[in-house]
Amino acid sequence: MEIRRKSTRVLAVAGLVAAPLAMSVVGPLSSAAYASQAQTIVNEATAWVGKVPYCWDGGITSGPSHGSPVATQRAEGATNCLSSATVGFDCTGLSLYAVAQATDGKVVLPHSSAQASGALAAGGTRITSVSALQPGDLVYFGGSFTNFDHAGIYLGSGQIVDANVSYRAGSATRPDGVHEEPLSWQYTFVGGVRLPQAATLP
Repeated sequence: MEIRRKSTRVLAVAGLVAAPLAMSVVGPLSSAAYASQAQTIVNEATAWVGKVPYCWDGGITSGPSHGSPVATQRAEGATNCLSSATVGFDCTGLSLYAVAQATDGKVVLPHSSAQASGALAAGGTRITSVSALQPGDLVYFGGSFTNFDHAGIYLGSGQIVDANVSYRAGSATRPDGVHEEPLSWQYTFVGGVRLPQAATLP
């Protein structure tokens, strides 16, 4: 869970908001190729599990980054990202990175609470039910689909990978940084997006 809703206005000041991409599917999807792309999204995100901390605004197309200045990291509770040399991800930074890697840079999502809308604009399909999710789908929680509170990537079997500050969920303590955890630990599910096969994009 994010401790505070990410603001498109704040991110624009940081120069990290990407405009939603006006892409469309131009050919038939190959289920095998799509499964490979979805698995790459999963692999790219889970490769960072336990390796980097949560950094507010952290994450670019090539990997983790420091994100916002140290004063902002402190204010947003990113207590393991208080050195300007530290790099990590926030929730939308992790999904931005994984998708860019899996699509060879053809899809660069917004680094903000507009990410779900940007994923649809990139040719994605909206998923409205948890039961319909497949590994590699982007998942969004809290607020609304167009202005959500938290993002992650669905792994299957009710699990997601995400980047977050440390918090308690029942008797369990969720560590800081990139980790796998139950989808049920999150805010209310407000929707997911299944991205198109990159090979069909212009």
